[in-house]
Amino acid sequence: MAKIKKRTLRWNASPSTQVVGYKLYWSADGGVSYNSNSVKLGNVTEVVLPEDVKALADVDGPVEIGIAAIDEVGNESDLITLKMPFQFKVPQAPTDLRLEPQKTFHAIAAAETDQEKREDLPKATDPIGVKGPEQINRPGQPTPYPWGKTSPTSAQNR
Repeated sequence: MAKIKKRTLRWNASPSTQVVGYKLYWSADGGVSYNSNSVKLGNVTEVVLPEDVKALADVDGPVEIGIAAIDEVGNESDLITLKMPFQFKVPQAPTDLRLEPQKTFHAIAAAETDQEKREDLPKATDPIGVKGPEQINRPGQPTPYPWGKTSPTSAQNR
């Protein structure tokens, strides 16, 4: 799924008391007017584009936007306009993704890798789950492990 960067379009509310909402107009050809594509927004002073105006997601190229205030009988104010220099269309995805083998190798120091692994394991002398050295290798007793389990072979020999 492609992604389009959202933009918030804001404006100051009309000071007129009879305003009941706003209407957004847009034109990809420039010269936005009352004959351009439009959508009623309700009594808000911001919209998230293109999320709140889905039709803008289909516009290819720069867009000019206009906002008009609408009163209770449908009269519209003059348009305030804004030219937006960004695209609402996403670029095409790259193609032919592949992984190719190389003739050279990346060298890894084995000692460094083994040391990193050893630091993550509990040390044999750690007293985790062991009360004393006399319990380790005691005949007839299972071998204790730091994580609380016993050796599978010593448990079967009981």
